[in-house]
Amino acid sequence: MRKPYLMGAATIATLWMGLIYNHVTSARSEIQERSRGLADHARLFEENILRSIGEVDKTLFYLRRHIEQKLGEEDMGSIVARADIASEIIVQVAIIDAKGIMQATSTDPKAKPIDLSDREHFRAHLNRPQDTLYMSKPMIGRASKRWSVQFTRKLRDRNGDFAGVVVCSLDPAHFTQLYSSINLGPSSSVALVGMDGIVRAAGGATKLSLGQDLAGSELMKRVQRSPNGILTTVSSPDGEVRLVAFRQVKGHPLFVSVSLLEDEALTEVNNTFLRNILFGLAVTPIVFGLSYLGAQHQTRLQFALNALLRSRRRTAREAERLRLTLENVTHGILLVDDKRRIQILNRRAAELLELPEEFAAHPPSFPELLHFLHKRGEYERLAIPEGADAISHIAPPPNLARDHIFERVRPNGTVLEIRTQPLSNGGFVRTITDITSRRRAQEEIIRLACEDGLTGLANRRELRSKLDRCVGRVRAAMEAGAELPRFGLVWIDLDKFKDVNDAFGHPAGDALLQAVARRLRETLRTGDIVARLGGDEFAVLIKPLHSRWQLEVIARRMNEVLCQPFDIGGNCLNISASMGVACAPDDGIDTEQLLQAVDTALYAAKAAGRNIYKFYHVSMTEEMRRRRQIEADLRLAIERNEFVFHYQPIVNVASGHVTGFEALVRWLHPTRGMVSPADFIPVAEESGLIVTLGEMALRAACMEAAKWPDDLHVAVNVSSLQFKNSDLVAVITRCLAEADIPARRLEIEITESLLLERGNATLETLQQLRKLGVHIAMDDFGTGYSSLSYLRNFPLSKIKIDRSFVADLTTASDRAVIVQSIIEIARTLDLTTTAEGVETEAQLMSLRIMGCTFAQGYLISKPVPSAEIPGLLEKHASSAIQAA
Repeated sequence: MRKPYLMGAATIATLWMGLIYNHVTSARSEIQERSRGLADHARLFEENILRSIGEVDKTLFYLRRHIEQKLGEEDMGSIVARADIASEIIVQVAIIDAKGIMQATSTDPKAKPIDLSDREHFRAHLNRPQDTLYMSKPMIGRASKRWSVQFTRKLRDRNGDFAGVVVCSLDPAHFTQLYSSINLGPSSSVALVGMDGIVRAAGGATKLSLGQDLAGSELMKRVQRSPNGILTTVSSPDGEVRLVAFRQVKGHPLFVSVSLLEDEALTEVNNTFLRNILFGLAVTPIVFGLSYLGAQHQTRLQFALNALLRSRRRTAREAERLRLTLENVTHGILLVDDKRRIQILNRRAAELLELPEEFAAHPPSFPELLHFLHKRGEYERLAIPEGADAISHIAPPPNLARDHIFERVRPNGTVLEIRTQPLSNGGFVRTITDITSRRRAQEEIIRLACEDGLTGLANRRELRSKLDRCVGRVRAAMEAGAELPRFGLVWIDLDKFKDVNDAFGHPAGDALLQAVARRLRETLRTGDIVARLGGDEFAVLIKPLHSRWQLEVIARRMNEVLCQPFDIGGNCLNISASMGVACAPDDGIDTEQLLQAVDTALYAAKAAGRNIYKFYHVSMTEEMRRRRQIEADLRLAIERNEFVFHYQPIVNVASGHVTGFEALVRWLHPTRGMVSPADFIPVAEESGLIVTLGEMALRAACMEAAKWPDDLHVAVNVSSLQFKNSDLVAVITRCLAEADIPARRLEIEITESLLLERGNATLETLQQLRKLGVHIAMDDFGTGYSSLSYLRNFPLSKIKIDRSFVADLTTASDRAVIVQSIIEIARTLDLTTTAEGVETEAQLMSLRIMGCTFAQGYLISKPVPSAEIPGLLEKHASSAIQAA
């Protein structure tokens, strides 16, 4: 009794191993996709770091020029105090003299000198002739008392000798500030690390700390071998596996890394719905964060610009300082007075607007500038009312009371953000920012959020959004008492797609999915929406829809085009599709209702044999529940061994002797009693449980045959899934060995459809079984796709004549001709024949006259339990002797 339990447990374990393997395959694809995403963000991180370092270096150049001009003439504290460059990201500005003594700091104008001669950012410049930017390890400043990264450049006196260093201390958090608002996931993190292995900055859910040394880590080894890449590593603090994308910062001994927990990356595989929610939650803070950062940046810029405007009455030295500052900012700036004269037009503004050089040297008036730009076609994309004065329409209103911000696309495609801020004297300041990259990044984020990466179709999230809008229109029409708009929803599942992946590899599978997407797009109307839901699942939202008949025409057309062969890499691939169809508002006016309806219809299409479309009907829901209950009970029945086997005798038509038995499975349910095979066998086939059940039948039949006389054989039906999903040869060999019977006593019965479905693979398995000595019978011959080539090419031993021909054998002459032809064909090919469903003496007599070899049916005996076999054998032996 224990062995069936053990084999059942082993089979279940094998099944789950297969499921796990399938999960791992899906996870690998997801990991690759997420790794590419991390690499893209690492590249963006690098660009952000380069911009930040560039801005700091510009500040250092400016300070050094200013300090070197006043070196020895003015107190250093005064120089730093007037520098006026401190911001939210710069902790302090300081000057260190040639002896390493900090003489001035922006954090405390009255600070006492501090000896910093031991600090690396000072010593790095002592004996280095080159004039290079130096970036230190993170440290707590002795003057600022805050964590900071020191950026330094050396100072020279008028003789060109070393005179100290100028320092800009940057808050390390600035490097990760942009990415702290981009929610790549709860476990995502970013870091900026030096090529010496020291962590300069870290953000997100990271275990790294400022100043931590990563020398000798797997990440550092990879970075030293390659400037950028992806690796999977185990985090040393918590032992968790992380995906890490790294990229060296161009021109600097630094690299950036963006990482994510592997477990989190796989969450999407396990729960697609949750992934969509998380993705939506991720996109929102990204957009909000970018907008917030942009606004903060613009506010700081406007603050700086206002400070510069207030300094117009300063000395010529301060005017030069203002000019240098304006020429080095990354934004275009126009200062216009109350007379609409341009007082300041910086170099960046001239570059962004592609103005002539003389405009920068001698700015025109603001109306003249607008006229020049309008004449050049800069405002062709603006909707200017007919008859209106173009310049008046374009220019800001004279009574502008608050900041005015708008975006403009130039003829060359550049996107400019233009902010106009009014001044108290009636003038205004206009800043121009090139936001082309930002807009393209935002558009790419939006596209990726709504598009399937493989096929370019809408993804599940985008389809859900479109479906919600369609449902919203139906409800709005219902509330208004208007005619309800109709639309259709089709769920598509490709049949046998896994076979393509198994036979030709995943690249071929991906190419097939792309071809299916193209074919669906070409078949459907412009307004219809095609989406890929994941794997081999697609969906189509059909709108507008005039009638249910129109929806059926479209579904039929999709079914037809998907059944046509696909040329993939020189291979002609044939697939089909199962489709579930639902129509709104007939099948629901709620998104969840429609999704449930179309899923139920798809389930019904698969249960009906696939390669078909099914419209949803309320009865399908109950049928699906019934079949799922049967499946759940079947799993328990396999664990509890609730199956019994009956045996129907097969007799020699000429002699009447019993030559063997066909094993037939019966399910003895603990509450429903004996369950018909017609109720549970189709569910077992659909769920794959037929593989386990079939192996149980083979084992039980072989064990029972071991109790019979040696000249009796046992016949067992074998499902096509047993050929596809298990090592059938090994299973049969093991069952024969356990029962200790020769292979010649086992006969397996197969259907004609199996030969059509698997072709060469089936032939190879059958040849191995025949080589063992197992007999092979074609069951229900004549009811399917009978072909003489199958009988000739496949190693068959017997043909079983279907009971539908035998039933009318003595009353319908055409049936008698068919049966006689089958017997003659078998005799010609040296095959035996068995007639099924023999119920009358007249049928048996006709079969004897025709030359049929064997017969079985209720005339001979109904299927009986194993305990009744000895008595049945004795009875038939007596009958055969009397007949003789």
